[in-house]
Amino acid sequence: MLAGYNFVFTCGTFKAGFSKISGIGGKAEIEYLKEGGRDSCAYPLAGASYSAGKLTFEKGWGTFNPLYSGGFKVGMRLNQPCTIIIYGEEKRIARCFGFDKGVISSWECSTLDAGKSDLIIDTLVIEHTGLYEVAI
Repeated sequence: MLAGYNFVFTCGTFKAGFSKISGIGGKAEIEYLKEGGRDSCAYPLAGASYSAGKLTFEKGWGTFNPLYSGGFKVGMRLNQPCTIIIYGEEKRIARCFGFDKGVISSWECSTLDAGKSDLIIDTLVIEHTGLYEVAI
């Protein structure tokens, strides 16, 4: 866990703690099927259309692996599993979510300090393929 942060985001060599995360969830289009001779009863089924989500991370602090030469780029694809770890009381993991692929749609950092290698992130927005909850 990163000290002072209850929400930790990891993706590849990047690890960051955030004070606020919004957009955790998902949505599927539901289709109804009337079956047999009982047209008064419709069965809900998940439709072919699934609405992927947008995660917004705010007020964060992160580090990159020094062996990794890349960095944030708008439009950058995240082609590896990423996780959001939520810490509860006593600094134990309360919940964990993941997604397999995403794209950085925007990011913004605060004033940089040449004396530090850390990146202070004000806002990071990621569009993803869909969240799933990881069993703890």
